[in-house]
Amino acid sequence: MKAKIMRKILQQIPFGCAIHKLIEEQGGNKDYIFLDVNPTFEKLTGLTKKAIVGKGVKEVLYGTELRAFDWIGLYEGVTLSGQTQEVKQYLESLKRWYKITAFAIDKEHFVTVFQDVTKEVELENALGEKESRINDLTTEPDAVFNERFEVTDRERYREELYCEKELYRITLLSIGEGVVTTDQAGRISMLNPAAQQITGWSEDEVKGKPFDEVFKLINEDTGEMVENPIAEALRTGSTVSLAKHTALVTKEGCRVLIADSVTPIKAAPIKDMKGQTVGAVMVFRDITQEKVWQEKFNSLSYRDPLTGLYNRRFVEEEFARWQASSRAFSIAVIVADINGLKLVNDMFGVQEGDNLLKRAARILRESCRRTDIVARWDGDEFLILLPRITARAAEKIVERIKSRCLQEKEGEVQLSLAIGYAVKKKPLESLNQVVKEAEEMMHRTKLMEEKSYRNAVVSSILMALFAKSTETEEHAERLKSYCLAIGRKMGLSSKELDELALLAVLHDIGKVGINESILKKPGPLTAEEWEEMKKHPEIGWRIAKGISELVHIAEYILYHHERWDGHGYPRGLKGEEIPLLCRILAVVDAYDAMTSDRVYRKAMSREMALAEIKRNAGTQFDPRVVEIFLNLLTKEDEGKINKVKRLS
Repeated sequence: MKAKIMRKILQQIPFGCAIHKLIEEQGGNKDYIFLDVNPTFEKLTGLTKKAIVGKGVKEVLYGTELRAFDWIGLYEGVTLSGQTQEVKQYLESLKRWYKITAFAIDKEHFVTVFQDVTKEVELENALGEKESRINDLTTEPDAVFNERFEVTDRERYREELYCEKELYRITLLSIGEGVVTTDQAGRISMLNPAAQQITGWSEDEVKGKPFDEVFKLINEDTGEMVENPIAEALRTGSTVSLAKHTALVTKEGCRVLIADSVTPIKAAPIKDMKGQTVGAVMVFRDITQEKVWQEKFNSLSYRDPLTGLYNRRFVEEEFARWQASSRAFSIAVIVADINGLKLVNDMFGVQEGDNLLKRAARILRESCRRTDIVARWDGDEFLILLPRITARAAEKIVERIKSRCLQEKEGEVQLSLAIGYAVKKKPLESLNQVVKEAEEMMHRTKLMEEKSYRNAVVSSILMALFAKSTETEEHAERLKSYCLAIGRKMGLSSKELDELALLAVLHDIGKVGINESILKKPGPLTAEEWEEMKKHPEIGWRIAKGISELVHIAEYILYHHERWDGHGYPRGLKGEEIPLLCRILAVVDAYDAMTSDRVYRKAMSREMALAEIKRNAGTQFDPRVVEIFLNLLTKEDEGKINKVKRLS
């Protein structure tokens, strides 16, 4: 779910965004391949996602106007400084200025954000030109000034100044950043629309009021008041940077983040032609959502999206930090592996397997201390780092985890974890070695527990099958009795008879993966429902393949609905291509189904069922098996069959 949310954010944010991964080329050179870009990036740069994803910066930008920009240097600056890097770049083809921000998610992954800052650059340039022109004029004596400018020239210059003033006014009204200006006493003289939207105040409400009466600035972490940057700019006559992690308290009392380590805010003095400070200006914007996006990017780097636990990358970085610190002298490691996860996926689907993973994650998290780090290590394996703990305390946590698993009743199957642990005994001992010891103990435990767990799972499968379908334990026993009687008549070996008995009980095990509404439907199935029903031999085959005790009958389960004439499923085998045990089961299963009540019909008489079996010999059934079965059901053999039932 988190991955979907991040994908949606990436698609909708109003900034161009590209995600890169560092790669080492031959000769030690570096390049950064594109992993993903959003639609705004494509629009701003003219580069399509399809054309660039999977390619390096050097290859993609070769031959474009961005080629001259030092992209590699930008990312190396991020790596070396550990800080976000910002530059402005003019794209000739689009006639626009862009601010390019680069920051690292981790040591290998980088994010580039493109923002259109054309209006801000134009405003800065216009202000610079105006100041330069005024300075040039004020350096000339009054007489020269009067001599150079006749009345018409002065009128023209007045018109130009008016146009420039109007340009600045419209620009201030239209830019997305908030702008506030004050007079020399620090009283607010202007609040542009963006600033009004961010603060919740209208310009009429605040005009003439002291800056710090309206702009209540606090530290976002501590809530303490932040020094007034406008007052400092007026006092010193210099540009002042706003403290990092500064939030603005709006008119409604909400907190809006306006400055952090990535986005610094500055207050600057406004000076007249003589260099005297006559006021101050601060430009700011709401970066709350940007911070949320960045935190989500970072979260995806270190969290497993399914369980919410830390991932392997986070743990490996913790290894490096803990190994170098004094904390590394007292660490225990617990490794836990879910028993039978593949089996659960095959039986009940991936969704139930995911549910099992989430149940395990919750139990592990709730069984540990707050200071412990619980992570999904690899697939169905979890790893827990326990700082400052004794071996006995680690054992108690393991016991608590096992107890919680036994008490857990949620889901289709019982949760079972194979657990191992180890404690770092020597200061110089590697944490990787401790993990290895824990894994070895876990594997030994798994070997001892796996067989009993698989047996428990098989029992739970049969219980689930009997609960959700028309199949019953009595039906399975009847099939077993008839099959063994036929098998003995045909001279099967004891090994084959054992396999036949197991097949008779478990041949429909794959029905646990079929919707209950289909299994218990009181009327005929639709074509679509039949196609769904016909999947159960393959589901059963996958289940049996995952259980060592059932591997030898997996193929029989797969083929138990094949027909003698080749019109069966799932493979359409014909005649003796079909395993003999499957041919025996087919006759017995059909007979018992016809002579038992079903949700969609009443049972047939014994005579009608036998006539139907005989009629389908040579088409649906093996003629030889049918002949033996019919002979077995004569009155003189009924006593033998009943005896077989009692013995089996």
